[in-house]
Amino acid sequence: MPPDLVSVPEEEWQAAVERFEILKPLITMDRAKRTLTDIKRAARVLGRHPVTVYRWIENYKRCERLSVFLRKRRSDRGTSRLSSNVEKIIDTAIKSVYLTAEKPTMTAVTEEVYLQCFKNKIKKKPAPNTIRARILALSDHLRVEKREGKKRAAEKYEPIKGHFPGADRPLAVAQIDHTPMDVIVVDEEHRQPIQRPLLTVVIDVYSRMVLGFAIYLEKPSAFTTGLAIGCRSGSCASFPSRATRPARRRR
Repeated sequence: MPPDLVSVPEEEWQAAVERFEILKPLITMDRAKRTLTDIKRAARVLGRHPVTVYRWIENYKRCERLSVFLRKRRSDRGTSRLSSNVEKIIDTAIKSVYLTAEKPTMTAVTEEVYLQCFKNKIKKKPAPNTIRARILALSDHLRVEKREGKKRAAEKYEPIKGHFPGADRPLAVAQIDHTPMDVIVVDEEHRQPIQRPLLTVVIDVYSRMVLGFAIYLEKPSAFTTGLAIGCRSGSCASFPSRATRPARRRR
């Protein structure tokens, strides 16, 4: 199955394109004329083994997709290949060394792990990048709480608790806010960027539930606010043109 190209990083895709450009003469060349010297020359340029070059050529001829030149993902990605003893040593080192008020560096954790592996006569030590990955996987809240204190973590990550006047029951008070979305709307014909749409949200203060929302291309106004208020669950305002908007009455 080909990979999901949407999730492929741009750097990996460009690397696949470069590999194709280098191997294109060999792909179009007749198999009888292609020699081992040609394969080895391409392998040196790509920094790969000749067997890998042969495999790329055959896979591309079979399906004619550039995705065959992408780096293969590990089938066991996301699972640890370390022994339980090493995992326990890493976990203990992170808790006893890194998650402390002294704020030691990741290098100190690596040194502690290697020391404990030496004491336990474990020859296969984890790579420093593996230990860094375990540390980076920690939640920011836990890291700040252990290294800077619970008060600092509460101030930074926990919501501000308080009472809003009059919001003592659902639908008593609603708040409306506007924010630009992290997308760009493009023209459907020429695919030229237009602008970032704006999101208007109506939130019930007591329950924190979203009561309505609207997505629009114009600046926040009474019209877009009315769309958000009138929005119901499962529906949302679209992008109507200016011609469909009700005309304003002149005084």
